[in-house]
Amino acid sequence: MSLIQSCLTFLNAGNPLRARRLIEELPDFQVRSPAISELYAVILAECKEFDLAYSEFSLLTQKSDATPQAIYNFGKLLVDYVRQSDVSAGGSETPADYQTKRIEALVLAKTLFQRAIEKDPGYKEAWTNLAGVLFELRQYADALELYKKQLRNSPADNKLLYMTALCYAEQKDHQRAIDILERLLLCSNDDAAVWHAKAVSELSLGLAESAYKSLEQALLLSPDNDTYRITQATLLKSVGRISEAKSILESIVGADPGNARAHWNLSLCLLTLGDYQRGWREYEWRWRLPAFSHVRRFVHSKQWDGERLLSGDSLFIFSEQGLGDNLQFVRFALKLSKTLDCVTLQVPNTLLRLYSAQGWPLVLVADSDPVPRHSHSVALMGIPLRLGVVLDDIPYPRGYLSIKPLTAQPPPTTTRPMRIGIAWEGGRGDKLQLNRSLELSLLLKFLPADCVYVTLQKQISPKDLDILQRCNNIEIRCNEIADFYDTALICCTLDLVISIDTSIPHLAAALGIETWVLLKKYNDFRWLQNTSLSPWYSAVRLYRQQCDEDWVAPLTKINSDLRDRMSKENQARYTRK
Repeated sequence: MSLIQSCLTFLNAGNPLRARRLIEELPDFQVRSPAISELYAVILAECKEFDLAYSEFSLLTQKSDATPQAIYNFGKLLVDYVRQSDVSAGGSETPADYQTKRIEALVLAKTLFQRAIEKDPGYKEAWTNLAGVLFELRQYADALELYKKQLRNSPADNKLLYMTALCYAEQKDHQRAIDILERLLLCSNDDAAVWHAKAVSELSLGLAESAYKSLEQALLLSPDNDTYRITQATLLKSVGRISEAKSILESIVGADPGNARAHWNLSLCLLTLGDYQRGWREYEWRWRLPAFSHVRRFVHSKQWDGERLLSGDSLFIFSEQGLGDNLQFVRFALKLSKTLDCVTLQVPNTLLRLYSAQGWPLVLVADSDPVPRHSHSVALMGIPLRLGVVLDDIPYPRGYLSIKPLTAQPPPTTTRPMRIGIAWEGGRGDKLQLNRSLELSLLLKFLPADCVYVTLQKQISPKDLDILQRCNNIEIRCNEIADFYDTALICCTLDLVISIDTSIPHLAAALGIETWVLLKKYNDFRWLQNTSLSPWYSAVRLYRQQCDEDWVAPLTKINSDLRDRMSKENQARYTRK
């Protein structure tokens, strides 16, 4: 048997170290042929010598006559590197460095698989791995098309069907994902990954009972899988069992301190429970999650950790997450601007005109504009950690936005009824917001007729528009709203805002306008638990569902409180007379 054959034998037997020793003993190893170099690179990869394997593959694949197999193996090396890094969430690297290297490796792997396919269009493994890399890069539509293309040739390939379901789920088409996963379970019901994926989609659709049953099957088949246990904690949190979810996540973090998803989910539990000291610290683990990789673009500046800036330094606060988050957390940028010089705030385009009208000592740049030069950077939602913010120390609870209305509104009188802003639905394309929404027709049933109601939504469905147009006490203002500046102008003409949990309550309460928020039974961390008040906004009153999906109880309470308020105001007017 030749040395090469012996190397292959040891490699296939799972002994790459012995294979490496043998190949390095070859007489012509120092001037090795491309075939020997390719085998050596594969052996180094199996030995977990990533840097050496990378160098060997780089030299090989630079040549125009590189084989499709060599190019493919280089791409596979990069994919394996990313998977290893994901397990440790980057190890000792900073979150920015970890995410940058991760994306660079995936982009290079994508290019390599494409090159391998160009040389060999029938290279099935290259096509499959290319789709997988697109999935990891969050290019779900492109990945889905590739998986569909492969399924046309292999319609019974369960792995391809499974990945197709995941692509649909990532694009928020959870019902289609569930349909595919149920087909897979009909063929074989002992695949824990399929049961888990089904549970995740069911949970995303709010089907807690079905999700519980699916997850129970996944954990029965794989009880020690931390990914499944994290989903179990997420499910418990979604039905209000926060302390149980917290215990599961703490046990995972205790056994695996580098598990970023466990830390992130633990942060949400802690913040919901009001433990801001620990919660903000755990919240920083979001930067090690792929879902946040697109946000962290400012890796060339030093991360600001709360230290005093020196003369000539400048701080760039970058935007993240949703518009409601931005409206809620911009108070911390305002607070920083009063103690630090040269603070620049990145602002979503739809908020720029509103913030520009405030006269804050901040430089404002739109998130679509180039990033200005700066020495330090921090995420907007990372500032509370740097400032040591706790539950009873949230700045500006009485409001921090102001705007001059185009026309001044007199106080309500017997001739001028209360003006109440309403928002009942989130963004039309946002399924999370739609899950928080309620039917307009149901809301209107509980609103007294002797008030004027003003719509605050930019988007209104044709069905709802038809309902509104048949009411003679509702002002439809959607055509007047281009951005949040316009919405703020309307809010300043109102006595009260009644809204579901969307960006509207944050805007109204930040303007100091009394705001009543309709919440689902189990809601976002910012509204805490079992309270009708908010430490974030003095103007807010919370109306929570008592039973899941039942809006009647909170709406009944709103109706009662609204009538009480109207009665008291009428009594006060009578007394003044």
